[in-house]
Amino acid sequence: MIARRPARLFLFSFLSLVLCAAPAATARAQHAPQDHGDHPGEPCPACPPPRESSGTSWQPDLAGSSHHWRRAGSWLLGTHLQVAATAIDERGPRGDRAVVAPNHGMLTLRRSAGGGTLAIRTMFSLDPLMGARGYPLLGQSGETADGINPLFDRQHPHDLVMELAAAWERQLASGATASVYVAAVGEPALGPPAFMHRPSARLLPTSPITHHWFDSTHITYGVVTVGLAPREHLRFEGSVFNGREPDQHRWGLEAPRFDSYSLRISINPTPSLAFQASAGVLNEPEIFHEGADVTRLTASVMYARRGTRWSFDGFAAVAHATRTAILTPLGNGFDYYVPGATSPAALVEGTLALDSRHHFIVRAEAARKGELFPADHALHLEQFAMARTTLAYALRVLDLPNARVHLGGAWSALRTAAALRAEYGNRPTGTLGFVQIELH
Repeated sequence: MIARRPARLFLFSFLSLVLCAAPAATARAQHAPQDHGDHPGEPCPACPPPRESSGTSWQPDLAGSSHHWRRAGSWLLGTHLQVAATAIDERGPRGDRAVVAPNHGMLTLRRSAGGGTLAIRTMFSLDPLMGARGYPLLGQSGETADGINPLFDRQHPHDLVMELAAAWERQLASGATASVYVAAVGEPALGPPAFMHRPSARLLPTSPITHHWFDSTHITYGVVTVGLAPREHLRFEGSVFNGREPDQHRWGLEAPRFDSYSLRISINPTPSLAFQASAGVLNEPEIFHEGADVTRLTASVMYARRGTRWSFDGFAAVAHATRTAILTPLGNGFDYYVPGATSPAALVEGTLALDSRHHFIVRAEAARKGELFPADHALHLEQFAMARTTLAYALRVLDLPNARVHLGGAWSALRTAAALRAEYGNRPTGTLGFVQIELH
């Protein structure tokens, strides 16, 4: 049973802090210069580093921020809103059609404080309007729509509150930088940046089917992360957080708890590269496997390159998840044994932009996936090899200082293990068309 009253108190406290700063932002916000200083070349201690991404993760310095920053008195105000009206057609015996609008909006406030920099980070989504079952996506699995039946071949909607956090960092006398990230809702130091924040995937409105290996913890109710960067391009982090995945109540909040932990090392050796390796132990993350913990290992590299009339953003990652076995007492001296499971996953993404208008996108991913059948089905615990490849194109039709619009389409092919051909058909495919609007 989730205690919602403490969660509401946590939410009220964070919103009060944001609203205290909002009047100054709305009354006095001005566009900050590109270097965010009051005058060209003036230092700006509170300015966000270009490598800052979701949670406390790093991206390449050349990747660029999706936020638009304005000066608001002693605060810097960063905003970003993205909505993608999307028509989806997943073909095959398990396919379905839908028209949905995946979306998220971010508001970040930054200022100098306590000899360092304070950031208040918020992120919200109206994804729950899709309905509890989200949108069709062949090969996807994880979480639930009703707390009883697992979702499969569908991507669950994200929660209304995706981030509600405060972060503070300060340079030490030794030259190292120490940081603290505290979130009622946030992202622990585990894995690369979440898919909607990666430049290699930002124009694709749908989730990867490997989402639950690389970034399923990007909405976590209760996170504390401590970091130390002994050098500019190297950082070590440790998190304690809530290992349980969000429940099916997407409009509500859950009480923060701290029963899991993770460690991550991030290295940005050049402005074009960002490496991370991380490990985490998640306490009972899945509602269908009460008592089973999951150990997750991930490693990834991000690449960004900018030319005169072109740019490229790439991403590659591998992950390995191990779920412990469960013994459930049945009485009369008997136990029900649920075996553990080990599953690897891999993902490669890339976006090539020409003349800042034409975007060619590819995503290729593979994993051993379970939970592709109802919880009471004989094959629920069985794992099957599955791979999905997506090719997409997006055309920028509007490019203003505070708004961008892309028209795009994508085609996907799903390859399954032979044992699943009767379920999915011989050549399941998917198509989608979308209009993506970004406001800053």
